[in-house]
Amino acid sequence: MFLTEGRRVASRTRGTLTIALAILLLYLALMIFSSNFVGATQVVEQAVETLGKLLPGNSNTGALRVKVKVLYADIGYGYIFNGNETAPYQPLSGAVVSLAGLIGVTDSNGEAVFYVPQGNHTIRVERMVRAQGQVLINSWEGYVNIDDSKEVTVRFKLFRIYPSIIDVSLNPLKPSNPVYLVFNLPSEGEYYAGSIIITFYTPWGELRRTIGDPVDITATPEELGDNIFLINYELDHGGGGTINRIEEVPGNPSYIVPELTFLPVESVVVED
Repeated sequence: MFLTEGRRVASRTRGTLTIALAILLLYLALMIFSSNFVGATQVVEQAVETLGKLLPGNSNTGALRVKVKVLYADIGYGYIFNGNETAPYQPLSGAVVSLAGLIGVTDSNGEAVFYVPQGNHTIRVERMVRAQGQVLINSWEGYVNIDDSKEVTVRFKLFRIYPSIIDVSLNPLKPSNPVYLVFNLPSEGEYYAGSIIITFYTPWGELRRTIGDPVDITATPEELGDNIFLINYELDHGGGGTINRIEEVPGNPSYIVPELTFLPVESVVVED
């Protein structure tokens, strides 16, 4: 009798994991191939809700219920920031969240629910964007202590910093030119810096924008937008410093547009 019940539990667990994997694959496929991201997100939310009904409660397993909420604030553009600027935090839907090896996708409220054992666990938040047929992934990782059922909030705050110095001697006849840029980080806090977004004119009057470090994508600003960029979460920078970089800009640049060139930096705060 005990073996039969154990097999049933194992079978249900395998079935649930299969459904979870199918949902994740569906999400990735919709993210990459769907032209309507809003519609794709709605489908994912419905699938996640269905999965939540299939998951066993924590009363029998001893696992703790943890709601992870992901919020995002966009401070905007500027040359100088203090770091304590505020903007309304918005739920970040469609983000892939992993906690203690389990995977979820945030709904329209920016939330995903997990049942995990007590202890210190790795938490990861991944945001995916498409650009020129490529999928770019911003993947942040941190740690949380789960000592009881609780809500964990991850707050991302974005600053777009204009360059304080642009030093360049462009030769439009060359296919690429080096550009030296200096950016002043916010005076307080800790920050993760991304790839510099450089916008420039070609000798033929085309307006182009770059992404990557080194640059691996060049397209029009309309094709890329202001929210397509990569953040390096492996190295954090202290507030009050500067970031100096030399970027090799392809595409025969003839003029760098200062007010359309910026460094994206983010602060990340975990509240539990």
